[in-house]
Amino acid sequence: KTLEVGEPPIQIVETEVIDICINAEFKTTLSAKADPEEGDPCFDEDMYDFSIVVKECRVQADITCVDSEGTDCRMLSVPEKQCSEGDDIDVISFEYTGSGCDRSKNIQDELCEDFNRGPSEDDAAVIDCSDKESGKEFFSGEVSIGEVITVPSSTSSGPLPEVLVCDVKDSNGELKQRVSIDTSGSEGLFLEDIFGSLEMKSCDEKSCLISLFYTYTIRNIGSTPMEVTQLERTREDNTESFLSRLSDVTLNVGQTASIVPPEQDQYDICVEEEAQTTTLEVEANPPADIPCFDKLDYIIPPPPPDSICKVRADIFCEDENGRECQEINSPSLQCNDGDDITSLSFTYLGGDCGSSSNTQDDECRDFIGGPSFEESRIICINEDMEQLVNIVVRVGDMFTVPNLGNTPLGGSIMCDILNVDDGEKRQSLKVDTSGQEALSLKDVYGSLELKSCDEKTCLVRLNFSYILANVGSTDMAITQLERQLEIAGVPRVDDLINLFEDTTLAVDGRTVAMESITVDFCVDDEIEIVVLVKADSPSGIECEDEEEYLIGPNPEECRISVEMACIDDENRDCNDIPAPSFNCDENLNILIFTYTGENCRESFNTQNCECEDSSGGPITEAIVQCKDVDGTILTESSVEVGNRVVLESAAGQSLGLLFCVVLDSADKTIVQTFDIDTSALSLRNSFGSLSLERCDDKNCLVPITYTYTIENIGINPIEDIELIRTRDPSTDVILGNLDLNVGEGKDEVESDELDVCVSNKIVTEVRVEGNPPSNIPCFDDDEYEIEIVVGPTSPPTEAPTEPPTEPPTEPPTEPPTEPPTEPPTDPPTDPPTEPPTDPPTEPPTEPPTDPPSTSPTGDFDKCFVELDIACTPSGESTDCGSIVVTRTRCEDRP
Repeated sequence: KTLEVGEPPIQIVETEVIDICINAEFKTTLSAKADPEEGDPCFDEDMYDFSIVVKECRVQADITCVDSEGTDCRMLSVPEKQCSEGDDIDVISFEYTGSGCDRSKNIQDELCEDFNRGPSEDDAAVIDCSDKESGKEFFSGEVSIGEVITVPSSTSSGPLPEVLVCDVKDSNGELKQRVSIDTSGSEGLFLEDIFGSLEMKSCDEKSCLISLFYTYTIRNIGSTPMEVTQLERTREDNTESFLSRLSDVTLNVGQTASIVPPEQDQYDICVEEEAQTTTLEVEANPPADIPCFDKLDYIIPPPPPDSICKVRADIFCEDENGRECQEINSPSLQCNDGDDITSLSFTYLGGDCGSSSNTQDDECRDFIGGPSFEESRIICINEDMEQLVNIVVRVGDMFTVPNLGNTPLGGSIMCDILNVDDGEKRQSLKVDTSGQEALSLKDVYGSLELKSCDEKTCLVRLNFSYILANVGSTDMAITQLERQLEIAGVPRVDDLINLFEDTTLAVDGRTVAMESITVDFCVDDEIEIVVLVKADSPSGIECEDEEEYLIGPNPEECRISVEMACIDDENRDCNDIPAPSFNCDENLNILIFTYTGENCRESFNTQNCECEDSSGGPITEAIVQCKDVDGTILTESSVEVGNRVVLESAAGQSLGLLFCVVLDSADKTIVQTFDIDTSALSLRNSFGSLSLERCDDKNCLVPITYTYTIENIGINPIEDIELIRTRDPSTDVILGNLDLNVGEGKDEVESDELDVCVSNKIVTEVRVEGNPPSNIPCFDDDEYEIEIVVGPTSPPTEAPTEPPTEPPTEPPTEPPTEPPTEPPTDPPTDPPTEPPTDPPTEPPTEPPTDPPSTSPTGDFDKCFVELDIACTPSGESTDCGSIVVTRTRCEDRP
């Protein structure tokens, strides 16, 4: 534009918008250039500046977060969750949730049991944790829902026990839950495991709970001083003010302030599935009362998902009636208590008779080595010879001996075991089925073992369920399911993986395999079932679990045995004790009599003894006094019938002739007198009321000892055992209130005397009875028979059948003038060639005037004379040498 000289100035207007709400400085420079028509150009420049100063309130919030090691909270990593691989665990912590046992999630086999409807998920509880074995306390205190407890507590000392038992009680002390946790390190234990109301949060240095430290900082970024009026933190719906913890609430321009101390928070890194956000809000007021604000979010991202492979195996078992297997009671093994038996089942074992194990009088015989082969034919009959069984069995097979027409089996059954190939009998046995002999399940009779009788049976069919659960955090595939079964120490292993149609398991998924097994409940050994399961996760991590199920049969068995033995002082069996020689020596030092209380007419001896009764003769109680020829009193004994009277001479002297009197014990009146020539005695001579039992070492009465051996051969203690002995004519309880533990025994001894001078049969029967804790009694019997048969050197046991009925019709006219010639020492070898022409016409003129010089050989309570006559008997054609013995009772002699 051309501007003439003197023209008014040219004005240019420019419009600009500026922000006057912020502090700012503005500067404008104007430059002008003009060119004249002639001459050099000219220039000019002008500057304009101005400033805007705003009194502004601006505040800034900041959050920092680190763990105890200074790691930024957004960089945390999840710990390894398995607590131990066999090492001891020293300290653990749980969060109390108030849940029931149905919320448990772990792979241990320890117990969790709820009581009285279990814990409350709303109320606090009292928790007591102690050693399962010793009861030592490791924690005790009141705990709120969500509170974390540490075991052992600060007031208890470690290390942790093998098994920790925690009781959860309400505020009134009522038990609500009991959980057991294996802390030995040998059982799988993981972070996040749940045991009822307790959730595992840490073990030793491994922990899901991380302490985080938050620092909140406020900065004045405005242009005016300010006062912080609000500082609030919000996390998971929880808002809390931290204004009081701010180091300074008044901030000049550019100043900062932080909370003191930092906020500490416990962060569960194992269960957080979403990001955790912490929001900080701040408000400040400047002097002009125009407030300012700021808000900041701090986000901790969720941990990366873990891929923990955890599989749990559980075993459930029930019988065909739905009873849980550990609640099944073993049967009473005793088949009967005097009742008839209608059917029996046996298992064929193939053993010989030496394998028998029962309390009956076992009648078992092996032939040709017994049934030592796998397959046999068994034929059983009853007492009526009716065939009950004819079957071919192999070792381990079971068969039943039925009744006929629903009638009892009867007194017994007899079975033959035959070789299938050749039909030869290899064993025969007998089983008493009358109910009067003890018969128990598991009894063995040769090659047969009793398995059931009527409704009682040892074998129970059990249904097992093997439950597999994925308790980890990743899908898995079951690769192995192995079942181990051990009964009575015999193991059996089977692979059951084929029982599954689908072997894949998603997280929290379950699957079940089932099988049936027949188990013998009559054994005392534990039945152990173990399952081992293995699984693979998609990442290739393998996991496994092992579960054990124990069945402890406790047969209500009462089995007791009694055996009887009898010996003398020389340890000889009572059936082997010989009878003594009856003739006593001439010079005797010791005599032992039994006081019988009999009269003189009952005397039995070969002496012309003087015996006289007075005042009615001896009575039951008396005083016996005997003197020798010198008047020395050898005995003066107060006796009753059956008592012994002992006569013993001075050392080195014989007793000689004795003079005895028997006095009434009440008034000392003489009731009997007699004398005894001790040089001519025989055992069992009697003199009035005394019967000779012993002369020096010869004795009819031998001391014997019965030993009754009682043994508990069952698997339960037996109480209140009685031993009952029957020996004619009495039955006595000789032992009572005896208790025997399993395998214990007792010998009961009874002393007696055995008369070996009399042929006799003495039968002793014993029965032992006892009660086990089940109160199902048992018994056993035994019998011992002593049979004494006196040999030819002893007196005969029977008298002649008929004594002479009449004396001779005429006495002899004259006694022989000469003694008869000596009889031949030996009987003639040949009978006489001719019989005598005439028999004697008259009997002997006189009977013998002296008794025989030898001791009697007749019955023990009678006197007999033995004669050998060398002649031809009257009216007989045979030689007298063929006459061996003629016996005549003394009292019938003329």
